[in-house]
Amino acid sequence: MQRQGRRCLQCGSCNTGGESALRRRPGIVAVIFFGWVFLLMRHAFSRSTEVCRDCGAVSRFKTIGSWLALGVFMLLAIATSIGVWFA
Repeated sequence: MQRQGRRCLQCGSCNTGGESALRRRPGIVAVIFFGWVFLLMRHAFSRSTEVCRDCGAVSRFKTIGSWLALGVFMLLAIATSIGVWFA
């Protein structure tokens, strides 16, 4: 049994899913050089893609985790700016 995905904006079907075979992973070199900041940045600006299996429509959206990562990234950027400004 397939789990239901997000509702399609064109036809209203819940028969949607992502294409996990094409999911890219971060390179080990990037993680070694930039660490958790790289992963946070990557997740903050990423979008998920789902394809409707009934009509073929493609929808791109940010997940809750992406919005949280973006918030944390913005807080870090603001804290760094304040630290540089008042140092």
